[in-house]
Amino acid sequence: MDGNGVDTISEEAAEKTVSPVQMAAALIEREGDAATARTDSRWNLLSFLPPRIQPEFVALAAAFAAQPWAVAAERARDEGRSAPTLDEVAREAAIYFDSEFSMHVIETVAEVRTTLSSASAVELRNPTENEPLTEEEETSFPQAAGAFLTMTSPALEFTKALCHLMSLDAELTEPALRLRRNLLKLLGVAEFAAESRFVNPCRTYVMPDAGCSFCHHVRDIDMCRDATASREWLCTACGSPFEPEIIEARLVAVVQTRALAFISQDRECRQCRVVQRSELQHRCPNCAGVFTLRKPIASFSATLDTFSGIARHFGMPWLLEVCEWQRAHALRKFEP
Repeated sequence: MDGNGVDTISEEAAEKTVSPVQMAAALIEREGDAATARTDSRWNLLSFLPPRIQPEFVALAAAFAAQPWAVAAERARDEGRSAPTLDEVAREAAIYFDSEFSMHVIETVAEVRTTLSSASAVELRNPTENEPLTEEEETSFPQAAGAFLTMTSPALEFTKALCHLMSLDAELTEPALRLRRNLLKLLGVAEFAAESRFVNPCRTYVMPDAGCSFCHHVRDIDMCRDATASREWLCTACGSPFEPEIIEARLVAVVQTRALAFISQDRECRQCRVVQRSELQHRCPNCAGVFTLRKPIASFSATLDTFSGIARHFGMPWLLEVCEWQRAHALRKFEP
């Protein structure tokens, strides 16, 4: 490890995790199947990790997916077959996970813990400025679209994201749990502690049936995950950007509709679900239960947080004003 430390992480991770991907790519080229078996990494989780450790996450994820397939495909080619079976790939994945991958992950997390012990959140500059990131921006958690969690430990967030990714493979459930347990022990975090539980860091909204004003193609837009680096939403048919004013107007309509539904809802008995017939009733006439809201305040508050975050990130002052007004008036009516 040199004086800088961080560059050493990238070099070591590249030697340990990128080389399997290069081997898979070379195999794909030999088989002539590059169009269907190419590694393509597109992770929304990356936008919530400090930029300095994002390459390590991509390298480990690519190796986790490519290395077992590469070994199984090489063996199938030697046997005269065009492709391996799913059972062969699963078997190679289990062998690779226990023999090499787990150790690579532990070493990478240990290096991240040493070089980035803690980090704060920072708003990244607009990428159109074409300026390199500062040292603070490289080592801080970016305020990405939909971000709502408070993150302070890069190594812990790196561990939770990677372990959650590995747990998606049903064949590696037990090995993934063992690796997660060892990583949390390395970081000094209890296995069942609240901070060790993975929570989706992106709180977003999917707008249905958004129409392109140029080609009239209709698609659903994930407001936070489908946005480009320049904070636009592009039509998948013609590539034209959607009109931000139209998007903002539709989002305002959604907030107002949900606010109306929240304000006009009925109260019901918590036990027997009988609807409250009069504001003067404080107890259920059938079971003397307490009347509560059908839609809790926390649910509507989370909705306002989601749309407020979208408004701040994408520069929508009208939407932000509507959210703040609803928070100040609609929620106050139901506060105890």
